Amino acid sequence: MATDFNSTGIEIGGKFTTAKAFCSFNGTGSISINDDYGVSSLADNATGNYDINLDASTNSDDSCVSSGGYNAGTTTSSSGYTTRCIKTDGTIVHFYCLNVNEGESTSLDFYKCQMICFGDPHA
Repeated sequence: MATDFNSTGIEIGGKFTTAKAFCSFNGTGSISINDDYGVSSLADNATGNYDINLDASTNSDDSCVSSGGYNAGTTTSSSGYTTRCIKTDGTIVHFYCLNVNEGESTSLDFYKCQMICFGDPHA
């Protein structure tokens, strides 16, 4: 688990800010968090569909989330794989893993999933 970063970081808009939260997790089988900061729990809702619950509320209007991931051990090209994350309220990030090829979209569990959330650390 990372330490508290709220007093350091990169100055953006006259404020020093860092990631409000991040999470790296294994989304296959029995899901498990590999490393995190500002995350209280992880829920497996369905194939390729997870909720990342944040420790503290972030400002919904002024926060930004991004995601990444890959599906190790596949025999197909990884160029069609993508992740999406949507922050719908102050404490939950919905995370989706998709295989997108030729206009089709299929949910699947990724071996490695990452999410990062930026927001005002003083909010």
